Amino acid sequence: MSHILEEYAKNLGVFISEPIVAEHFFPLTEKKYITIYSESEIQSKHYKYYNIVLDLLRPFLDKENIEIIQIDSKNHIIQGVNKILANLSFKQYAYIISKSIMHIGIDNVYSHYASSKNIPIVNLFGNIYPSISNGYWSSDDKKVDISAPWSKKPSLNLHDPKSEINLIKPEQIAQSILDLLKVKQNVNFKTINIGDMFLNPIYEVVPTSFNEIPVSEQDIIFLRADYGFNEIAFLEYCNRYKVAIIGNELIQLSALEKIRNNVHKISVFLDKNSDQIPERYFEILKIWGINFQILVKDERDLGLLKNKYFDCEVHPYTSEKKKPINANKNCSFFSNKKIFKDGKVYASKAHFDLGKNIVDSKMNVIDTPEYWEEQEHHYYYEQN
Repeated sequence: MSHILEEYAKNLGVFISEPIVAEHFFPLTEKKYITIYSESEIQSKHYKYYNIVLDLLRPFLDKENIEIIQIDSKNHIIQGVNKILANLSFKQYAYIISKSIMHIGIDNVYSHYASSKNIPIVNLFGNIYPSISNGYWSSDDKKVDISAPWSKKPSLNLHDPKSEINLIKPEQIAQSILDLLKVKQNVNFKTINIGDMFLNPIYEVVPTSFNEIPVSEQDIIFLRADYGFNEIAFLEYCNRYKVAIIGNELIQLSALEKIRNNVHKISVFLDKNSDQIPERYFEILKIWGINFQILVKDERDLGLLKNKYFDCEVHPYTSEKKKPINANKNCSFFSNKKIFKDGKVYASKAHFDLGKNIVDSKMNVIDTPEYWEEQEHHYYYEQN
């Protein structure tokens, strides 16, 4: 397909020339740096694994004293960058890009300007073909275009329901960066499987003692009263954080009223022998704006409880899941689901049960059915 610049030139009857921009000086102390741009407003161009890319490059970057500067950050901050420059003018960003050794991003004004200055560029393409909008002025040895592995073709839309740009593997981007910098080094990393829920952080807290939890004001923590309970710690969490409570017993309305402003949801485990929940309990929760659901561990009780509480959410708690293809006990993993207890952090329920916290143990797979039940929250990879 023709490049968009060629189409514009043909339709407007003009020649293509390099852009002329009056760059505005911006003071930087970095001597050698790479600029990176992460699109946060166009969903089909928003790549979410740059933090892993930078982790893979970190040994090389540190060795060569190369820093990463994120430009025009808007709403998405990339973990691992050395500096963030927001709210500058395009002319200032143009100056910053012109002094960089490489630009990483998508097909937008920054990559096109880098191309016009013959700055090496690595561009990701999520919703269009590279031939339409890649670096027009770049020589072949100064650009790498990485297309999403589309199932059929790009969405050609601002919203991609499959979010296929995030099927690009971080190691492919990291290796492309090293190759473009003429570094003879292979990235020692292989993505095995990415869980469907990996990009959604989950914070579970066992309220046996109170400890600060590193979350934002908007985040909800899940209080696992079914894993352990101390009333003083429980109330402290409820008073200081937005919470969703998971437990084996109902919280009395008189106690719940004191903390109701911070309680988003209550989930209770029930079985066929559990006492009947009074209708008034549901009525009060609805008035207070607290969501309620029933969790069932034994699926043989599911039908009975759904009939008994037909106006309420009733869900099976877990279902046995097969481990991902190619995943094995030698894999390592990242987890977006953390369990906090008594100042320690665990990467899965299986690690929690074995007392293997993140500080004292490697992030290795535990090959048990209980572990694989949480696989949608994990990123599996191999690294020698």
